[in-house]
Amino acid sequence: CGTNLKGFEKEVFFTFDDGPSAYGKILKKDVDIYEPIKDPIAREFIKKELPNYDFNKTATENLLDLLKEHNIKAIFFLWGQSIRSNPNANHIIQRMIREGHVIGNHSYSHYYSTKEPFDRVAEDFVKNHKVISELAGSEVKFFRPPYGDWRPNLTKKFLDVPALRHYGFPLLWTNMFHEWALKSTADLENLHDRVKSFREDCKDGKVRAILLHDIYIPGVMLASILIGEAQKLGYKIGDANRLAQNVIKKSQLFHKFPFLYYIKKIPSRLWHKLNQVKPLTTKAL
Repeated sequence: CGTNLKGFEKEVFFTFDDGPSAYGKILKKDVDIYEPIKDPIAREFIKKELPNYDFNKTATENLLDLLKEHNIKAIFFLWGQSIRSNPNANHIIQRMIREGHVIGNHSYSHYYSTKEPFDRVAEDFVKNHKVISELAGSEVKFFRPPYGDWRPNLTKKFLDVPALRHYGFPLLWTNMFHEWALKSTADLENLHDRVKSFREDCKDGKVRAILLHDIYIPGVMLASILIGEAQKLGYKIGDANRLAQNVIKKSQLFHKFPFLYYIKKIPSRLWHKLNQVKPLTTKAL
């Protein structure tokens, strides 16, 4: 498990998908609507890990509080459906920007990019780009395909779309934790077990780009756990703005020399070499 980032030494970057949450889910089967958690067992588990968790706020807002407490700048890949269902989306997105985080495009409908006609995929990203840019007050430059489902040939098509031409390469991840897949409240008790593989991966001292989901309260809990784990392992929590700029810098090579897309066998190789992280997945347990 490794990356091809240069200039980043033993750093962990936090990235979050699918927000902003309307309230926050605990289990996979839950619906993200504003409905305070009544389950006393769930509340106890959450408070045990996050003593300052405010049940009157959304999961995303609690996550922003946590990141602010630790002076961490993250990347938030926003999902159009979550924005649409969240009456406070504008306020939350503005707070992300104000507090120095990076925002990105996670599509509007969450399609598998390789299983849909590209025109439909592109239209969906453009739709979400317009929604986010309007709320943010500035154009979005970064994207992450849902499920990490992407192929090198799609990058050329994506960057040929006029509204998306200024984007960087898709930013993927090195480690994810399946916190979106909890089936019962009792699974909250085992969240610490989900970082075992992360500890093993970090033995190589290479850069880590963590994927969590702020639409899930366990994602906020794991963020807290991983901040502590990374520091114990001698890792620095990196500023995601630097990671984002690295994406743009590497993407500019293709913008400047578009013929590289057409050289036989090179695009796929360059994709893996120049793209900052590989879509590897840390096992849940």
